[in-house]
Amino acid sequence: MTIFGMTDIGRVRENNQDAFACGEIRDGGYAVVVCDGMGGYNGGNVASQMACDIIFEKLKADYHGKMEDMTVKNLLLSAVHLGNLKVYEHAQEHTDLAGMGTTVIAAIADAEAIHLVHVGDSRAYLYTPPGTVQQLTRDHSLVQTLIEQGKIAEDERKTHPHRNYITRAVGIEEEVEVDYTYIPFLPGERLLCCTDGLTNFTDPERIGSILSKLDDRQACMQLIEHANAAGGYDNITVVLLSNQGN
Repeated sequence: MTIFGMTDIGRVRENNQDAFACGEIRDGGYAVVVCDGMGGYNGGNVASQMACDIIFEKLKADYHGKMEDMTVKNLLLSAVHLGNLKVYEHAQEHTDLAGMGTTVIAAIADAEAIHLVHVGDSRAYLYTPPGTVQQLTRDHSLVQTLIEQGKIAEDERKTHPHRNYITRAVGIEEEVEVDYTYIPFLPGERLLCCTDGLTNFTDPERIGSILSKLDDRQACMQLIEHANAAGGYDNITVVLLSNQGN
């Protein structure tokens, strides 16, 4: 297993409201947390970094390799709920941060399986050689809802005037609904977790092409470079976890 992550401010924003943490946590298990903050100039920074730190530290502290699948799921859910509560309480105590929140992707993976939770429109993809890219998460966004209701077409996603409106976020309310996904993780496959600064400007075909040719570090650099070349209108964060098998 190998892992690498990068974040970039992009070419337009004045600050980076993304945050991420990744690494081996224990007994061959790896954790990834990716957050994209929202809520004013400073609020987004605070929300994303707080949530990222709290969630990753809980996963690192409580995970061990003999956990049953349901226990891993409950650990991920409890970590996100803890992050949500702490961000929410911090916003209540600091009026200048009122309304801040963040998307969250959090995953625990080993050489056999991926356990994944998410809130918001940051995404996770599974790459399978030689070039298949499968989206593992469903965007919690207004545009996604409109597409599913048949009110707009898929090709309107990137140009819709409300494309940045998300329907769920960590830290906005005292409770948050969290989606969970389990998927086998086979040798040669790779998990990509990223913010919409990548996916708004880089389609799955391009992602697959880049991942098919490059190692984790080079692929992360190339994905960010591609998003910036397409405009770089948002912060960009990418984390790659590769299952190299035995």
